[in-house]
Amino acid sequence: MRKPRPNYQARNFDGKFKRRDNNKPKGVTFDQMMRKFKKYVERSGLLQELKKREFYEKPTAKRKRKLKEGVLRQQKRERLEHANLFKGRNPYARRRR
Repeated sequence: MRKPRPNYQARNFDGKFKRRDNNKPKGVTFDQMMRKFKKYVERSGLLQELKKREFYEKPTAKRKRKLKEGVLRQQKRERLEHANLFKGRNPYARRRR
């Protein structure tokens, strides 16, 4: 049988328990912090990654999905280039640095 673990809790020098600081800046409400967190999670792509990994994807299905994504990207690029032709800019010309 294992020995019980000691109860480590942070205490001040006077023996009282410390209050945890959650690094929240003063004057910021919970709703503001929650909105900021949601934006951060959305921009990081974490939820899309979780949804993608929720079920196993066979290698052939993965290849088909990636091929389809590539085709869609190419079509989008061609649409944008076609739209830029009418703006007086040559999309096929190389950019100078």
